[in-house]
Amino acid sequence: MSTKNKRKAPPPALYADVRRLLKKYDCPLPLHQIRAQFMGAIASPLDTVNPSREIQTLWGGHAPGFASMAAANEFMQVLVIGLWNHVARHFGSHEPFALIDITPEPTEKGIKDHAKVRFEEIQGFLEGFFQGQDSVHLSEDIADCLDVLDDLILMFGGIARLPKERQVVTLREIQDLINQLADLTDIAQKEINQIITFCAAQRRGEDEDPPRLH
Repeated sequence: MSTKNKRKAPPPALYADVRRLLKKYDCPLPLHQIRAQFMGAIASPLDTVNPSREIQTLWGGHAPGFASMAAANEFMQVLVIGLWNHVARHFGSHEPFALIDITPEPTEKGIKDHAKVRFEEIQGFLEGFFQGQDSVHLSEDIADCLDVLDDLILMFGGIARLPKERQVVTLREIQDLINQLADLTDIAQKEINQIITFCAAQRRGEDEDPPRLH
């Protein structure tokens, strides 16, 4: 059964500015993966999370070089004050985090591209959440959700890498896979938001706010 969340329309101007800067500074990661990584970092129980440092990880640990102070200020305004804070509003609120909205083309390539995006989003969320640590002390509830995400990342990865000898050849097969991807996406969003909710409850108990810059 579908459990899609009600969502506000994405901020097109912000996303356009982020994509422009990612292209300008040759960021190796796409927007959908970055926003999921930010969400994972914001929800993370680790106290080492820092927005500026998290952004540096997108470029391998070092922020890109800037031609001027104005360029540096624009970068921080768009990536931190803009995107990070936009994602942070999902933490401890009644507005669930949602994966990027996708309407896949009814083709084998469309299905693989869709699955690849979901794979990258879950991968990004987990990378942000674990902050490079091999293991993190977690509650059983959070650990159970992470186990589901581990399974989902394998499923999405398998569909994205569907071998040529197992080509999708009929419209029925294509529609079945599209429906399967939609169901898996619903599960992924549910588990991610469960993690966010559990982590927010734990942090409220510790009387802490999510890392945020203004």
